[in-house]
Amino acid sequence: MPWNNQDSTSSVFFSCDDVIAQAYLSGRCQMMLRVLPILLAGLAGASWTDAETVDVETVGAVNLAPFACQDITRSSIVSRVCYDAASRHMIVQANMAWSQYCGVPEAVRDGFLNAPSMGQYYKANIKGSETAGPYQCRAQHTPVISGRSAC
Repeated sequence: MPWNNQDSTSSVFFSCDDVIAQAYLSGRCQMMLRVLPILLAGLAGASWTDAETVDVETVGAVNLAPFACQDITRSSIVSRVCYDAASRHMIVQANMAWSQYCGVPEAVRDGFLNAPSMGQYYKANIKGSETAGPYQCRAQHTPVISGRSAC
C-alpha cells in the first residue's frame, strides 16, 4: 500500500518495497563505513618503495628498497633515476627500459641529474656504446640485491 510522505509541496508516494530497499542500502552503507577505517589504516603503513620491484635489462627483477629514486619530468628520454650510494649502483629508466650501472660515483650521478640535457649526458657519460660503457656492470661487480645478482 502506498505511503504519502505528507509533504505539502510534492505528491511523492513511497511503497513499502521502496522503504525496505532504502533500509537495506542504509545498512550496507553503515557496514562499509565500519570497514573503511580498517582498510585505510592498513594502507597507511605501506609505502610504494617497500614493495617496488622493476625489471632491469639483463638482470631481471630488482627491488628498489635500497635505492633513492627520483622521478624525472624535464627529460624526454630519462624518466626515473635510482641510486644506491652504499654500493654505487644506479638504475635508470630511459625510453621506458630499465638499465643498471655499477661503480657510479656520486659526482657522476649529480652531474647527470643537473645536466642541461639529461639524455645527452646519459648517452655520453653513463650508457656509452651498446657493447661497453664506463659503468657497465661486469662479472667483477656482482652485488646481491634481493637474493639476485644485480650486475
